[in-house]
Amino acid sequence: MATVYWFGGTGDWSDQANHWSNNSGNSPASLHGSVPGEDDNVIFDANSFSGASQVVTVGSTLVECNNINFTGATGNPVLDATSASFYVYGNITLISGMSVSCDDVWFINVYGEGTHYLNFAGINLSGLDFYSEGGDIVLTGDMDATGGTSQESYIEFGSGTLDTDGYDVKTGGWFECYDATALSLGDSIITLNGEITGTAYFEGPGTGTFDCGTSTIVFDIDTLGGESNTYLYSECGNVFYNIWVKNSGDAGVPFYEGTYNEIKIDEECSALFNGTITVSSLVANGSLGKFATLNSYYSDVGDILDWDVNALGSGYTVDDLLVISGGNDKSYIGIYEVDEDGVPTGYYYDSEGGLGYSVSNNVSTSGGTGSGFTINITEVGPLQFTLSKSSGVVSCDYLDLSNSLATGGARWYAGAHSNNTTGNSGWVFSSYNLKSYNTNLAANIKTICTNAIANTKTLNTNS
Repeated sequence: MATVYWFGGTGDWSDQANHWSNNSGNSPASLHGSVPGEDDNVIFDANSFSGASQVVTVGSTLVECNNINFTGATGNPVLDATSASFYVYGNITLISGMSVSCDDVWFINVYGEGTHYLNFAGINLSGLDFYSEGGDIVLTGDMDATGGTSQESYIEFGSGTLDTDGYDVKTGGWFECYDATALSLGDSIITLNGEITGTAYFEGPGTGTFDCGTSTIVFDIDTLGGESNTYLYSECGNVFYNIWVKNSGDAGVPFYEGTYNEIKIDEECSALFNGTITVSSLVANGSLGKFATLNSYYSDVGDILDWDVNALGSGYTVDDLLVISGGNDKSYIGIYEVDEDGVPTGYYYDSEGGLGYSVSNNVSTSGGTGSGFTINITEVGPLQFTLSKSSGVVSCDYLDLSNSLATGGARWYAGAHSNNTTGNSGWVFSSYNLKSYNTNLAANIKTICTNAIANTKTLNTNS
């Protein structure tokens, strides 16, 4: 393992004869003799650059090194990583003031067991796609991927474990960690801005573990259109801490069934809920003429679809097909052809979300009446969602509220200025007034006590 220093200012990564030395500033002169390899620690320091904004051009070179460190570098250097892939076996340390230039996404592959520390220093990247092969990644600085100009302004973590360790993360599109073994957020603030990509979502691990810590995930997507791909989900456990819908775009932000510490919805924002949403705190307040909207994710009434098995051609029987109304919320339908063991081998009709579904003439591989039958699939809606809080008071105002069941032991006040649009229950459409509530409670207690005293007197007289 060697320590290799960059010197000579602007130049190409591959130009080992003019830029890579065994000594800082190449003083005394001692060329390394080759570009850095996977065992080498790469240093950019105070003797690497002689002017402002000098550029290290990587081009299409495959970069391999152990550590790469810009600590002490001066002049706001530029790392041109266009079309390059980085294979890092140790740590990455960037510095504030420098920049990384990419046409699209900066691809970083981190190899090796143990812990790898990545410090992106909060500099504005166009996009970041990185993963760990066998090790743990811990952030030691903020991460910002909002600098892209197309679909590449996103952050994806492909595999391994990632700990943001309380550092803030910003993305111009999405933050995806579906293939991660583990994700830990600490008290990080994760900001999703879909203005660049037209897509803004947070997706935690599909398997493994997800620790939301005391993090806050912010949707700030005011320019997103109705066709946006926006959601918040972690398949291995839909448990989040604080979610702030600061700007929701035209489509609204969907919340899937899960547990949340606080959900905050600002004025002129829309949140769409599915299933049971358990919260410790709901902060949803609009203002005059600028309502906060809460509605069911499945809010429209659909039509009956008669799916004629004859469309497959002759010879199909009930035993050839498996029809399911899937998901806890019955939110999709699948009609599958199955083999002799009942294992699906292909599908003929497969919806992906939408409204809830119910099925009549439901069939399975357990038998049936033969060919020539029709399966009736009905899209049903709206489906009421549930907001649950175990105790206390929820006090909101200027809501546009639809298809919501408020429950769980708490008292739910929508506010005197809110719209009871349709399908709501468990809400009080007036303002919560603690003094008034205590006055009424005291009056009720007084009445109970008065009646008890009267009953006691009557009992004693009779005795």
